[in-house]
Amino acid sequence: MIERPFKFAPKGILRVGILAVGLVLASCNVARAQSAPQPLPLNIINAVDLTEAQKAQLKGYVDYWVGKLSCAAESVDVERARDELIRPLGGINQQISPSFRLEYSLLVLPPLQALMTAGCPNNQHVLPNALLVVESLSTDKAANLLLQHADIQGQKSFQLRLTAARACQVILSKGNLEPRRYAEAARKLRDAVGRETEHRIAGWHLSALNVADAAAPSDDRAKIREHFVEAVNALVKRVQATPSNPHPSPLIEPLQQAFGDLRKKFITNQISPAERPDVAKKLGWSVGQVLQIVLDNWDAAQDKKDSPRHGVFTLTVGVVESALPTLDGFARGPGKSPTTNLRKAWDAGDKATFAAETKKWLDVLAQPPYIKP
Repeated sequence: MIERPFKFAPKGILRVGILAVGLVLASCNVARAQSAPQPLPLNIINAVDLTEAQKAQLKGYVDYWVGKLSCAAESVDVERARDELIRPLGGINQQISPSFRLEYSLLVLPPLQALMTAGCPNNQHVLPNALLVVESLSTDKAANLLLQHADIQGQKSFQLRLTAARACQVILSKGNLEPRRYAEAARKLRDAVGRETEHRIAGWHLSALNVADAAAPSDDRAKIREHFVEAVNALVKRVQATPSNPHPSPLIEPLQQAFGDLRKKFITNQISPAERPDVAKKLGWSVGQVLQIVLDNWDAAQDKKDSPRHGVFTLTVGVVESALPTLDGFARGPGKSPTTNLRKAWDAGDKATFAAETKKWLDVLAQPPYIKP
């Protein structure tokens, strides 16, 4: 006779077995209930007006993925949450309705803002990824949050300031903000540059000012360029005040990039003819001071000609020598600039000639119509 399983099993054991099976089934149901939501369909992303049902679906999606951006999360989960929160706004050639962008931002931004305020001291992976999500929103409030964390006054962490400053450049370049926000952002970036000590962050600040000029309404561009020039002048003063022993200030690198960007605005007619003389007069003195900074750091900058530092100073000399005649032509008129060959003296390591050529420009820039900031 074939005996059946549990034929002689006590009733208590049967109850335990049945309970265990029930718990497994219940846990499976919980897992299904907490599974990741499906990607948002296009009919939500490009909806002119979201229905209540669509808003509910959107909220469920945001709540789930924002919940994964927690200080206790593993890095792989944080990155997945970041990607999923960016996904609805990051499709190639994807139409995103203003209604969706606003509703999405209203759901995503407050919890991320709270997360940034609370901080994650034991998880260095969460907050930079949260800032990348904020960048993708491209709304006024998102830009304000990024500007706050791009300024050393509002964010002491180098990593977070760097991430936020880069994100400011991206969000300003997209052109999705309210028109009046660009000049406000430029003012905040100018102030942030004046306080910044890290050259990579200052470089992103200046790059953000550069793109804000292109994205802003034409009526505000002169004000943005004024802030750009003020930021450059402030950074030159910071370099002058920074002890250069034993190494020159790395802030020289973002300065040469900014000089190149500003010169390009002159030669490509991005600056109106009426505005050019005023900009040139306010910028010229600071550009000339960089030649003095090169002289003050000559030995350290000329050492090891294959070093990155020497490369930065070489680019700087070239940019300044190109920028000064352009500015002087608008400030004093064509044909009045001194003839110099600063780059040749630099390449030859001829400090005496470089100093004499620099003096020609400094004598010009110390006189009207140039304005010392």
